[in-house]
Amino acid sequence: MIKIIIENNNPELAAIIANTIATVFVDNTIKTNRSKAAEVKKFINTQLEKKAKELIEEEERLLSEKESEAIQGNELKIARLERDLRVSENMYILLLTKYEEARINEVMEFGNIRVINKALPPDEPIKPRKLFNLTIGGILGLMIGIFFVFIRNHMDNTIKTKEDIEKYLKIPILGTIPRDIVEKKEKIYPREDL
Repeated sequence: MIKIIIENNNPELAAIIANTIATVFVDNTIKTNRSKAAEVKKFINTQLEKKAKELIEEEERLLSEKESEAIQGNELKIARLERDLRVSENMYILLLTKYEEARINEVMEFGNIRVINKALPPDEPIKPRKLFNLTIGGILGLMIGIFFVFIRNHMDNTIKTKEDIEKYLKIPILGTIPRDIVEKKEKIYPREDL
């Protein structure tokens, strides 16, 4: 089976194109098969003509031998000629049968290729698939967001905890300022460097 898929902004035109491709393919296949049958018929016809000439020659040879047999008594040669004549007749009949078959095949609609379903324009557009695109966009957006947060966190080299101070600066911590004091102070005196 061959499935023909045509995408076009005009659904009627897409259906026409698909149906035309299928029709042309079937027609070309039938033409090709018919031309092959014509070639076979031509070959068989040539062989048939040759065999008809040979058959006539063998019949004439047999007839002349039978006439001269009465004089010479050459029965073995006549038997061989009769056998050759029977073989030639059988070949001629076989070729004649094949020739008639080839004529019938040439005339018949030849081929087993057919269109199963004709293309019809769709009721709804195939593309864009809104739900699919929305789902993929949401998943990609989420993945890019997570990736961005991971990279930003990995690239951040600021000191955030007292362990970072001890680790990177290698100095002891004498004390810490509680977070709510800093937040209250920022409400009263906002920092301008942000």
